Amino acid sequence: MTPVAPTHLRVLGLVAILLCSVVVVPAGATGQTSSSQEVDVRESVDSDATVPFFQQQNNTTVRHEDPDSTNENGDLDGVESHLAGVLAERLGESTVQLSQGEYDRARDLVGDDYSSPLEKYVDVAGETGNEATAEEFEDAQEAQQELTNTVQEFRETREEYREAKQNGNERRARELARELSRLSQQSEQNSQRLTQSFANVSNQTGIDVSDSTQTVDDIQRNVSAQEQDVIAAEFTQTDLTIDVSRSEISFQSPLLVSGRLVAENGSTLTQRRISLEAGSQTITTTTDSEGRFSFNYRPVTLPLSTESVTIRYIPNNTSVYLGSNATATVSVTQTNASLAITSASSSVAYREEMTVTGVVSVNGTSVEGMPVLVSLGNTPLETVQTNTDGRFQLETALPATVSAGTQQLSVKVERDDRAVTASPARQAVEVEQTVTTLSVTAEEDSTRSVRLSGEFKTADGSTISNQQIKFLVNGSLLGTSTTGPEGGYQSRIQIPESVVSGVSEEVTVRAVFTGGGTNLESARATVSVPITSDNGSGEEDSSLFAALGSLPTLISGAVVLTLVVASGVAYSRRSEDDETATVPTTGGPASQPTEPTETAGRSLLTLARDHVDRGKTETAIEAAYEALRRRFEGRLELAPSATHWEFYQQYHTEIGDQSTELRELTERYEQAAYGPHDPSASDASAAIALSERFFNPNGQPSDDD
Repeated sequence: MTPVAPTHLRVLGLVAILLCSVVVVPAGATGQTSSSQEVDVRESVDSDATVPFFQQQNNTTVRHEDPDSTNENGDLDGVESHLAGVLAERLGESTVQLSQGEYDRARDLVGDDYSSPLEKYVDVAGETGNEATAEEFEDAQEAQQELTNTVQEFRETREEYREAKQNGNERRARELARELSRLSQQSEQNSQRLTQSFANVSNQTGIDVSDSTQTVDDIQRNVSAQEQDVIAAEFTQTDLTIDVSRSEISFQSPLLVSGRLVAENGSTLTQRRISLEAGSQTITTTTDSEGRFSFNYRPVTLPLSTESVTIRYIPNNTSVYLGSNATATVSVTQTNASLAITSASSSVAYREEMTVTGVVSVNGTSVEGMPVLVSLGNTPLETVQTNTDGRFQLETALPATVSAGTQQLSVKVERDDRAVTASPARQAVEVEQTVTTLSVTAEEDSTRSVRLSGEFKTADGSTISNQQIKFLVNGSLLGTSTTGPEGGYQSRIQIPESVVSGVSEEVTVRAVFTGGGTNLESARATVSVPITSDNGSGEEDSSLFAALGSLPTLISGAVVLTLVVASGVAYSRRSEDDETATVPTTGGPASQPTEPTETAGRSLLTLARDHVDRGKTETAIEAAYEALRRRFEGRLELAPSATHWEFYQQYHTEIGDQSTELRELTERYEQAAYGPHDPSASDASAAIALSERFFNPNGQPSDDD
């Protein structure tokens, strides 16, 4: 039996762990088979590996089977169940720690300790179709973090309140009492959100979370009771009554509100300046000797669907009174306002300050509190609000995301379904292109693994952040990196073995910023780095993903695992009678693709179509490409690490048929794998159709059938 290289065993072993299977693989130089080992699910949870996108979930080759009748989830369900249990346990322990005042530990349990298994759960749930449950676990994490922070702040504020009371500082005590009231309401919202997430998780997974729910309820009851004690000790209740002149209102026909404010014991709040809130507006007025007041309310951002307006009394922080409210029934009619740009920069470049001013009015009456969205080209810059004069002003540095050339400056109201609307105002602005500089340095940190670093700046030295740098060798894209806040980047790429000959060779790495969709000029930089070949020694990079090289190879690894396991089982069954039997291979100069290779390719095409149906278009294209590659890789004698363009060139040279289709599929794969945008469903379907032609050209059986 042909021995399997140690690195291949490590790769296949990790994929086996992810498949959670009991695997028998051939190993060692003596040609003996290793004993089967049961894989603990927890090993896959605690490892750094992620679940591969495409997996065959059993140890036999599936032939002519209805995809709808096969169980593609397999042992992924077991992994998912275990991860769900880990997440639920950490949520529950976090609530216990919170109840005991151990805030740091409570946060740790839903911090990195939670995020790591959550990331794995999200990957698995994406394959099993349980994305909704993953979202519930994410929401529960966020709600638990917020509840922990709020409860800690509440308890610390209560201690401050006690100190203020002990020191006789009544004004400060009332301020803190109001803060306690706010925090109690916030805690109530967080706890309700968390218990709802618990309930959803329990419904979707069957996990018992009743103890965790009870702990959260107990925490909130304690918070609410303490808040009520403080409120009763510090404040006097008030009662607000109002009367309105009409129910149909608009900006031009404001709502005339008259009312009276009295204390709970019947005494009036006389000759007092008070703040009232109507919708999103704050109105300041003064009560008379009987506690009466009146004001006009002009709706601006009130939704047209509004059927009632609530008027609230908002006491200041040091007042001895509590707030109160009253409601009026209304219907809202929309008013068209005039929106104009009064001044704007005529030209601007990256990071230069851009100033825009304007005004919103209705027949000469200023519109206060109107949100206005300012955009340049297709890039929103900022939302600003009009002042009491109806004017707005924006001062901002131009981001890189606005394309160079003549762009339309646009200002418009943020929502068009509100009491006041307006037509957008536009003005042309010239966006200048900025010259950039790009640097790159490189060093080999292990066999064929190269560490890259550099800086991306403007010609005058200003840093450029959040821009993608691509790395190419011999025209093949090997990786990308995004610049940080100071314009620097770091990355590691794996040089394909096919470009390294001999013991040592220099390769040229090209760093590229394309400049597409920005106002930044494109930039390039190159660096030569000596690459040490393993020279057939069998030593491999210890990094799994460096060994795999790309996602398609990971896909291939899952398929190869299935074939090796199937072959290993067959071998073990007949080894007693024929120790010279060998595992069928797909390589060799004169060999043709075997039936398992054909089946593996078709299985990947089936998975590709399934991923299109599930909206995973990028993954679908990668599967379609890998299906074709699996069909011909053995015949072409190419290493799995060969790039997509190396594969194309070898195919074009040695086989040649359908080279045009292969080139189109290769381009589609490259765009899906490395492009900035997700492919559409039609793009994915086209890629699958191209791949299928190599299995059934012109609708006839393939030449391997």
